[in-house]
Amino acid sequence: MLRADERAEATLSDIAYEKIRLAILLGTLRPNQRLVGAELAETLEMSRTPIREALRLVEFDGLVDRRGHGVYVHEPTLDEIRELYEVRAILESGAAMIAARDPDPELLGELARIVDESSAASLQERSEYVRLNNEFHQTVMKLSGNGRLEVVYRHSTYFCFNHSLENAYDSTDIQLALQQHQEILNAVRDGEPAEASRLAWDHVISARDVALAKLMLRGAV
Repeated sequence: MLRADERAEATLSDIAYEKIRLAILLGTLRPNQRLVGAELAETLEMSRTPIREALRLVEFDGLVDRRGHGVYVHEPTLDEIRELYEVRAILESGAAMIAARDPDPELLGELARIVDESSAASLQERSEYVRLNNEFHQTVMKLSGNGRLEVVYRHSTYFCFNHSLENAYDSTDIQLALQQHQEILNAVRDGEPAEASRLAWDHVISARDVALAKLMLRGAV
């Protein structure tokens, strides 16, 4: 059994992990940036012990690389991004199909709220749209009611809509994504498993194609 101080350190490690992970995904911590434990500890206002554990966790997720004695934010290749989107397409189409069979009313309401807020955010704050976009996909996974599917999905989403892509997407791309989100919501709400699955698949594959085209054009990876 963990002592009280060990439980506190574990909790701080979880907090540090989530904050570092989010900072990487939103681009606050950039690809190839070196992560220094002392600097992270000062920024997050905690000791170095939970920071060390948090860095081990983000390394397991593939978000950072160890080079020599340093830890650096991982820069994904085009092949990695392509593969991750294709894994996502498989997972999300399956989740949408399961969700549409018997959607939880509360989670369905949450999904509708996210769709509404995303439309407003896309016109105002791009980083808020990124957050809501991720929340939409996570909620679809929750609607499946399959905890194991959620865990696998969590490890397949990295780099799929991060800082580089945030700036690469234009208003036309975002409006298309919003329309697709609405269509997925409608299919799940109407209890149409096959249609929900098809729409979710098409949405992720469409996002893959846009992302790869933008990144290749910009030479971002």
